[in-house]
Amino acid sequence: MVQEEMINEIVSFVGQHHESTASIAVCQRILGTYPGEIDQEVLDTLQDKLQVADPEEVESLFYIIK
Repeated sequence: MVQEEMINEIVSFVGQHHESTASIAVCQRILGTYPGEIDQEVLDTLQDKLQVADPEEVESLFYIIK
């Protein structure tokens, strides 16, 4: 799967399942903390940080949400 598709799926998952253990793990690893409330600003920040993250990190997060 292409990196951009993985990023989109991760962000979508976090937006839809913001209180799941997987979403908390994604936020903590990429944002450094879990913000508690997931709004569009948090999702935009998550997307931006995932775009510059190591491809192996993105892939590991993708498998966490799947």
